[in-house]
Amino acid sequence: MTLPTESIELGLDHFAALIGEHSQLREELGSSGSEFFGGEPPRQNAAEALLAGRRHLEWFLFERHSPALFGSPSEFLLDAWLEGAPSELGTQGQVLTNSFAGLFEVVELLPGVGCWLRDMAGFGSYALAHPLDDGRLQPGDLLVGRLFPIEDGLHCASSAAAIFRSPTLAGALEADLEQIRSKATGKVLRLSQNGLEKMFWGAGHQPRTEDAVGGLRTYLREDAALPKDRIDSIFSVLGAAPFDPEDLTPGAGDPLGAILDELAFGTNVDLDAARRHLLLAWQEITKQASGTSNDPEPNLPDSPEPEGQAGAVARFDSGRQAGRDLDELFDNLEKDLELGSVSDENPEEDTPAPDFPGVVGAMIAEYRWEYESAKEEVPDVHLESLSWLAEFAEPIGVFEELSAAELLRFLTFWLHEREALSTGQEARELLSSLRHFMAWVQTAHEHPLKDQFESTLERLQESLPRIVELNRALPDAAGTADDPRASLYEVCVDASGQFEHLLDRDGQSHQAQLESDLGARLRAGDKIHGWLDLHGELTIRRCYPPEAAGLVPDSGP
Repeated sequence: MTLPTESIELGLDHFAALIGEHSQLREELGSSGSEFFGGEPPRQNAAEALLAGRRHLEWFLFERHSPALFGSPSEFLLDAWLEGAPSELGTQGQVLTNSFAGLFEVVELLPGVGCWLRDMAGFGSYALAHPLDDGRLQPGDLLVGRLFPIEDGLHCASSAAAIFRSPTLAGALEADLEQIRSKATGKVLRLSQNGLEKMFWGAGHQPRTEDAVGGLRTYLREDAALPKDRIDSIFSVLGAAPFDPEDLTPGAGDPLGAILDELAFGTNVDLDAARRHLLLAWQEITKQASGTSNDPEPNLPDSPEPEGQAGAVARFDSGRQAGRDLDELFDNLEKDLELGSVSDENPEEDTPAPDFPGVVGAMIAEYRWEYESAKEEVPDVHLESLSWLAEFAEPIGVFEELSAAELLRFLTFWLHEREALSTGQEARELLSSLRHFMAWVQTAHEHPLKDQFESTLERLQESLPRIVELNRALPDAAGTADDPRASLYEVCVDASGQFEHLLDRDGQSHQAQLESDLGARLRAGDKIHGWLDLHGELTIRRCYPPEAAGLVPDSGP
């Protein structure tokens, strides 16, 4: 049985109806738009808005991981879909759940059938039936979107997919992908549907500020805590290399990528936020240099920022440290931030979560207050150690954004770059306190941190104390994060668990000479940031636990 586009649309609509019956999924779908589009969805054209909404639904169903379900919504809903599917769809739910998104080039027309497609990122080949654009596809055209596998090895394209006809665009994409492959461990790349949305439909960019250049300078000074000379150096680099609007993968092998690499190992900033600031400012600097900008002159000199949210949080923290009543402090914080309150007459009215830096520290303060008020002795809980988490999470403005991924970055990267812990015992105390805090968060605030991160926390019981003590044993003059010689390596061991060799980002093996004591303390999967000389002698700048492999790209090691 072939599923034409109309039947696929019917199947997707059935999935959408099931989402509407599930309150948690309905809420997640509504709030995930900003994650998919990276900002506001397109509204300037009704037809395009409908197609964008369809692409958003496809991504939400088949790619997005639901925190509530610990998997994709389509996996969770499939049984219900099969049970209630219209008769004309039969049991063809797998046609939908086995779909995949990508960037495809038309390489050959198949008269009476469709055409052959080449997956530009993954090297696969697919036969497309019922081609889009009324059969007027030509070799060299690009199809961007989702394919659904149907009978006899054929595929059907989503109605929301798009065709681009531009040899220049195709050549630029091919070059960009090859550049990414040259630096990647594997040669087969996977493109996500929300990534494609940002690349081809112009979504995914933060609303442009009136002064992107001044905003970047403030961000580098306050969030990245960079000295003035390094900030000036970054602006010089961006000014010397004009932004290329035809480059669909900025950050791969260009000045933006080099700056992000420097920030990754030299600071603890959120690299996604840093990328947005840099990209907006880079475009603006290029426009100013070419004389095409109509914006007012940016305010480049350093100037004090208004007190605003940071001042409100500072007053809250000062009052907490002075021992004032916590309920009163929260009330004052709400007034300072002008958050208002939810009307009792409309208890179900949706109210956006307040967005202010320091909310995680406020939650830790609430936890400490409840813990100390209860006067219960809980073994191995050292509340002071959570101050490191509050400092790390200072930029987070909505508490639910403190995710398992953020905790992983905190424990496997930030702590070690900050040299926050001195002994393995301090690491164990922090892990124990964090476990109790996550349990409290899940119970008191229904944020499932414990469910999401407990298994990783268990693995860190061995690796985190060991890595902390290993880093403390390294020579003090091992080098700095921005040393151009430094690379990231993975430790490989032999059958007996002894150090054998290193593996770089590209999967290449390297022999290294280590002191016997150091080699004995390393374990399989440990990450090492350092450099090898011509004789194979390894200088280690920093070590990270093997769990750092779970960090998302550009967020740390």
